[in-house]
Amino acid sequence: MIPDTEKTVIDCESKTPVDHAVEEDHMVTANVLRANGAIGSDVLDQESESEPENDGEDDGDIPLVREGTSGPMVHAFTTQQQCRRDGRAQLFVASMKGHLAVVKSLLAQEDVAVNQRDNYGTTSLCTASGNGNIGIVKALLAHKGVHVNQANDEGETPLSVATMFYHTEVVRALLAHEGVAVNQADEYGTTPLLIALDRGLGEIANMLRAAGATEPEEQSDGGLNARNASRKGDLKVVRELLAHTGVDTNMTDAKNATPLLIASVEGHLDVVRALLAHEGVDVNLANADGESPLYLASREGHIGIVLELLAQQAAVNQSDDGGRSPIAAAQARGNSEIVSILKHAGAMDTFRED
Repeated sequence: MIPDTEKTVIDCESKTPVDHAVEEDHMVTANVLRANGAIGSDVLDQESESEPENDGEDDGDIPLVREGTSGPMVHAFTTQQQCRRDGRAQLFVASMKGHLAVVKSLLAQEDVAVNQRDNYGTTSLCTASGNGNIGIVKALLAHKGVHVNQANDEGETPLSVATMFYHTEVVRALLAHEGVAVNQADEYGTTPLLIALDRGLGEIANMLRAAGATEPEEQSDGGLNARNASRKGDLKVVRELLAHTGVDTNMTDAKNATPLLIASVEGHLDVVRALLAHEGVDVNLANADGESPLYLASREGHIGIVLELLAQQAAVNQSDDGGRSPIAAAQARGNSEIVSILKHAGAMDTFRED
């Protein structure tokens, strides 16, 4: 048997010998340790909230000693769901590191806390989904108590995380699980389908649609993905969005910026052309500062975009909230060629200093 004084020793990372064995997938060693009375859990118990931590420097495997009510004591824990300082229990760590055999062993224990979250609100299923470990994801989903829609502190579910990191097979497994919320959004209102479209993941997007995902134009912020794609110049995603009937290309963000305005200021000519070709786009819709797509393109020196906007009857003399017109913005930046283009289009040469 292991001496009582060594059963509960934890190192400077707040790990016991059993924890190290579990993390390295040495289940035989871990089971031998447990059979001999070693504790299989990682750190601070509920007393850590009321007792101060030892601020001294610890090296290697020196036991972490803290002052208790009756003198120095080494904290010991007896169940595998208790956690390290980062809130990560053995199941979480094994899921994160991809140790399938360890995960299955832990899931077989009656007291397993399959939905336990770390300090960031992340569950074992969420971390396995983000890492793309399909074997561990399936093992966790097979546990009767798993919460497939449990989100982290930012509202990201296993499904949204798997989509975010392009894990097609994990997405497929999650969608096959009863009760998965395909339209559950994060705290920013972004759903898995919006993520898939934003990244150009056609296969995943179609899987989500087949599972009942709501199209972007029907979501609370349907223009979110179009604005993101316009900002990045992702023509493929913009075209895919525009192909959906009813998409609102004029939906604005908090600063009243449309996809066209964003693409115009960023200089994405192909995206501007695609948006202008879409019926219903408002070529003159300005942002919260009164700056129109033509104004911003003129200011930034994007000649090709200026020409495209003018070809669609953009208001050449539309001023911002400070009274500055597109030609004034071009003059201020020394964009002489754009100044000439705007004059030819009927711009009034009224440069003003503010």
